[in-house]
Amino acid sequence: MKKLFFLFLTLTVLSCGKDDGPQFRTDVNMYFNGKTSLDARGSVSWGEGMSLRDSVLFVAKYAFWSMGRGDDAPDGWARGFAPEQRDTINCRLGYPATDVIMPPIGLSTVFTHNYHDLVIVVKVQDGVVLHPNSIKICNENQLDTVAYIPNSVFRKAGQEIAKAYEEEDYEKCYELFDKAYVYIPITGEKWRALKAAGIE
Repeated sequence: MKKLFFLFLTLTVLSCGKDDGPQFRTDVNMYFNGKTSLDARGSVSWGEGMSLRDSVLFVAKYAFWSMGRGDDAPDGWARGFAPEQRDTINCRLGYPATDVIMPPIGLSTVFTHNYHDLVIVVKVQDGVVLHPNSIKICNENQLDTVAYIPNSVFRKAGQEIAKAYEEEDYEKCYELFDKAYVYIPITGEKWRALKAAGIE
């Protein structure tokens, strides 16, 4: 009996001292949240006469892809949204947590390879926005911008996420993503005008 007690005590001590390693999220979404208030930069709805609330809801409902560029993707990259990643109640779009940190590879290259020009696009045919699950074939000419995340915001948050990752504060990486990446509704025409004017 005494031997069993000591064996139990030994296993307990070993268990308490065991390092389970970093805890990464693998089964939840991170989110691009819709902008809910105006600032000096302003916000332009895709549809005429839409309120800001209607605009961010429109984006969450019809977003087809998020697109951007980076050092390892000079011609651009795209990420789609599954139906369950469209939160039309809270007006936000989900990303797998593994798009932030990819165990065991590490921090996503989105935050380490100078990614920029992140926009959210919809399918458009003859001036009509199609449902993202529409089976109609589309090409790049049938996509138009409905929202964007300013480069200044994307880069600053990326640096903070990279720093938190280096410090092995993985939970902070996820928190920074959810807090920083807020999409602003805009038309493709207006977004291209911002780019031409050098406004980021």
